[in-house]
Amino acid sequence: MSSTGPEKRGSVLGGTAWVVSARMTVRVVGTVSTIILARLLTPEDFGLVAVAMAVVGLLQAATEFGFNAALIRDQQASDDDYATAWTVDLLRGVLLALLLLVLAHPLADFLNDPRLAVLLSVLAVVPLLGGLYNPHFIDFDKRMNFRPFFILMLSVKVVGFVATVGLALVWRSYWVLIVGSLVSNVARTVLSFALMPYRPRFSLAGWRRLMAFSGWLAGSQFLGAIGTRMDNLILGKLLAAHGVGIFSVSRDLTAMAFQEITMPLRKVLFPAFSRMDSASDEFRQAYFIALGGLFMILAPIGVGLVLTAGDAVPVLLGGQWHEAVRPMQWFSLTAVFWVIATMAQTAAMSANRTRMIFYRNLFGFPVRLTLFILGGYYYGLLGAVIGGIASAALMAVLNLNMVARILGVTFVQHVRACGRSLGALAAMTVCVAAAQWAMPAGTDLASHGARLAVAVATGAAVYPAVQLILWRAAGRPDGAEARIVKSVVRWRRGDAVPAQ
Repeated sequence: MSSTGPEKRGSVLGGTAWVVSARMTVRVVGTVSTIILARLLTPEDFGLVAVAMAVVGLLQAATEFGFNAALIRDQQASDDDYATAWTVDLLRGVLLALLLLVLAHPLADFLNDPRLAVLLSVLAVVPLLGGLYNPHFIDFDKRMNFRPFFILMLSVKVVGFVATVGLALVWRSYWVLIVGSLVSNVARTVLSFALMPYRPRFSLAGWRRLMAFSGWLAGSQFLGAIGTRMDNLILGKLLAAHGVGIFSVSRDLTAMAFQEITMPLRKVLFPAFSRMDSASDEFRQAYFIALGGLFMILAPIGVGLVLTAGDAVPVLLGGQWHEAVRPMQWFSLTAVFWVIATMAQTAAMSANRTRMIFYRNLFGFPVRLTLFILGGYYYGLLGAVIGGIASAALMAVLNLNMVARILGVTFVQHVRACGRSLGALAAMTVCVAAAQWAMPAGTDLASHGARLAVAVATGAAVYPAVQLILWRAAGRPDGAEARIVKSVVRWRRGDAVPAQ
């Protein structure tokens, strides 16, 4: 990557576009899988597995050291550092597997569902498989070469899809979700070594060097896990499995659209930003270009889901999921919070300010838990949803404050970076709402499908058109639009796009 500012930003944005496109391909497979499984299984099935997976996810996230981030940031990481990362992850996996076996029956008794004891015992294999993962695979990230990562992700997703859906067609039980998860984890670990050969060895020689960066990050991971991964566990105590299923599927489907964009963006930006001086104008300019580009992509997805959920749920999931409409609409409003969180986390890690992430989570997680529990206890499913969103708004404020302290930028500057997208978003909302109003409402699948198709087509036509008009009216400034236009021009000319 060139050290010059514009070329570096172009490489980052070009890499981001390639990563997002590839990741979206992976997500299509996952979304299709979820839609098929939602029609073959029940909300109760999804709810039961969501509670079990929440336990595993909580333990894994709460004990994540963040060594991968340390290895990416350190361009001179030694073999001892990689061996230490692998050793610690393996030991962590073994301990978590044993802990799950010990907690399986007590947790099942606490949550009043004996089925969880067997599920958690089987899922104890998951952290063990994760501990065997190849630490050298992140070298591809350090080189800004993301093709192997997506070969791995797509392969894992396809293998999981075939296993889960294939079993669900003949065995309509929540166990197909568990088997699918295990198969995917095995494939992920095996492929990490197939794509990046490495002979692991036991060592703790690099412990101090890795913890120098990851210590505060590990603490923030622990607090963040408690604040966000306990939702399904809490609801498992407050609601029946049916309600947990509605909550988890509604949140997961909306989060899929956001995660598959924010996660690869962070994957691209962190190694790129780590090479810049966080106090420089170059860093701030790259930050706002990435912010504007991410908002340009996520905002129409979020608003589009709000506008179309009433038709999308019966078409995609079926009538048994009608209770998911309102939660999906609320969850879709969090798109802007995903933008802020992604950029703030990337900026703080790139600037080696992981202590700020820790203190942010230390303040935010008890407030989040309180709002979520109170909402769920007094107002049920919808109360838990709104409580979670209120806490997400609070975290957005904390993230903006963190970025202000790191980069010296203001909230107004954030709004300006998203100004053209806000205008395009307003135009899209008006046009989609008008198109829906003109369509006759109906309760049959054909009516929902027609309304959904018209709404999606209208939004897909209006939003990019208005965005392009506003960008040209602004004098075609450097940004995500400029990179997209250049890519389209190269594609129409038949020019090869350089690998990122």
